[in-house]
Amino acid sequence: MAVATPNLKRKKVKGVTSRKIARRWTAKLAAKGFTPVCDYFLENYDRLNLTNTEAMVIIHLMSYKWDSSKPFPSIGRLASRMGIGETAVRGHIRRIEQKGCLVRNFRTGNTNEFDLTPLFEKLEANMESS
Repeated sequence: MAVATPNLKRKKVKGVTSRKIARRWTAKLAAKGFTPVCDYFLENYDRLNLTNTEAMVIIHLMSYKWDSSKPFPSIGRLASRMGIGETAVRGHIRRIEQKGCLVRNFRTGNTNEFDLTPLFEKLEANMESS
């Protein structure tokens, strides 16, 4: 299936000279990194019956997704970053899987890979049906 590539050229908005992260936040904060999150996800995750915390788990997973490869952070790392326990993270991941938005690839002797393709497909299907 061919996926349409969006036109990435931005219209110039009067008075806006840059869309750099440092201008949206601060240079000091931007230097620590950022995570790109599609507005469509932020505006529609609830239509996929994802809770706020499940959406935050997905955003944290996205912070480890640097290209088309599957992210593979440890459960402990996610728990630490979110300020919740590992059991809670596992539960949220399990529920995201049950909702058909994530596939965990178990790897022996290594951290799991998290395939977000089902989430992307559901969001795109939602766009087409809207």
